[in-house]
Amino acid sequence: MLLKQILKPGITGFNSASRHDIGEFETLLYSTIVQIGGSVLSKDLELLGKNFYTYEIDIDGNRLYLLLNSTYPFVAFAHKVEYGGIDFCDNTELIIGDYYQMLTKDILNTTIIEEDLQNLFKDERKQIRYWNVSLIGDIVFNYFD
Repeated sequence: MLLKQILKPGITGFNSASRHDIGEFETLLYSTIVQIGGSVLSKDLELLGKNFYTYEIDIDGNRLYLLLNSTYPFVAFAHKVEYGGIDFCDNTELIIGDYYQMLTKDILNTTIIEEDLQNLFKDERKQIRYWNVSLIGDIVFNYFD
């Protein structure tokens, strides 16, 4: 996946509104996770100070977090999710339909350069500079407030 396919206007949550039907996403998530013997342990749907939804899941005794960007259908896995750092990881067991695009650890840990940001809104570029963000994952799943 090319960076310009990920870094679209509104990806940071600024100048955009959520475009997801959370009920639809959760129906797909719950039905898919049950098929592989996993479960959803908790969820955080609050977007105050962040631009993603978080689901804590268990797959074969391994606890992971599934993140969903609030604007675009990008999902990712993480071992740790906290203000100041997300530890992204890969998981090939849980695939959430064709509509949602799984971003890999390698993509999320890619360093950005200024020209990668050219398609973003001016306010988004300003926030990225302010927060001194250098990785794709920190833009797609951010704690900007």
